[in-house]
Amino acid sequence: VFTVPDVTRNQLLMATLRGERPLSDHVRLSGLAYVRANRTRTVNGDQREWTQCTAMPGVLCSADDGGVETPVVDAAGAPVPFMDSYDAASNRTDTRQTSYGASAPVSVSAPVVERDNHLFVGAHLAQSHIRFRSQTTVGSLDDDRAVVDLGFVDPNAAIGVDSVVDNFGAYLYDNFSIRHDLFLTLSGRFNLSTLSLEG
Repeated sequence: VFTVPDVTRNQLLMATLRGERPLSDHVRLSGLAYVRANRTRTVNGDQREWTQCTAMPGVLCSADDGGVETPVVDAAGAPVPFMDSYDAASNRTDTRQTSYGASAPVSVSAPVVERDNHLFVGAHLAQSHIRFRSQTTVGSLDDDRAVVDLGFVDPNAAIGVDSVVDNFGAYLYDNFSIRHDLFLTLSGRFNLSTLSLEG
């Protein structure tokens, strides 16, 4: 069923810093650091059938996944009377993420047994903090099937989750010239990630 609004707003700020420094004639150290902050907000209008409370006829109720009913209240905390015109819902989400990290590869270009050889060794560290919030409010559909938000919050729909993600990576790459037209390449990477959630 087509309804409006359906809006997604994205904001992004990212800054990076790069640098290189020769350590010797054959060894070079590089570095990269970054910080990124992004926010995504959504508003989505849907058709929905709201019901009366079984234990409190005439009062608007919301049921959770187990069928347990909770009365919907207004800003003053008073139960909202049930009306047939309550036939829609406005769903809103707000996601904020801040990430930062750094990597430091070392490159070594020096002959091995008189053959060209290029070695890259590096490590990467990063961390992200994520905050997610969502809620649903009672609404009504107008003649254009646009949801009119009435501001009554669904007590069973609120979600709040905070998360921290840590990443560590170490990598190695080597390119060895067996002869001028034949090369041997070896590479590998180790990754370790941890995730914590708090709701």
